[in-house]
Amino acid sequence: MKRILGLLLIIGVMMSCATTQTESKITYLNEGFSIDTLESETTAQGHQILMMFLPTDKGFAPSVNIMTQDYSGSLEDYKKISESQFQQLGIEVIISVIDEGKLNMEYMGVLQGQDIHGYAIAIKKDNYIYLTTGTTLRSQWEKYKDQLIKVVLSFELTE
Repeated sequence: MKRILGLLLIIGVMMSCATTQTESKITYLNEGFSIDTLESETTAQGHQILMMFLPTDKGFAPSVNIMTQDYSGSLEDYKKISESQFQQLGIEVIISVIDEGKLNMEYMGVLQGQDIHGYAIAIKKDNYIYLTTGTTLRSQWEKYKDQLIKVVLSFELTE
């Protein structure tokens, strides 16, 4: 009986290790492939973690981006700074609300010559902000907004 329990414990540990390995893989079922992810330490400068694009439509590819930003202040202060930066750029903030530890923002305006519409969440952990954005042209927003917002809102920290 002890041998069986010991064997089951070993198998359980091996299976949990295998599960951990597969969690670092992105699978695209519709496209028919998967790929391992690039893993790195979060740095003080922050960095771009992931960029995903839909097919180009009217010369612009709607996208979802995940990045980290070095930030030691509160999420409330990050909200105020973000709103101020958007205002300085002439970007209209449609929604800016903190709910359940997430800053949710919807915005639109001209950025780098593109008339964009976007949705973002920011989550504070330790001295970092994890920022996930979904962006498309304003003229494409109605077509892509449900898909972009769903993907942005699916972001969650695992630890």
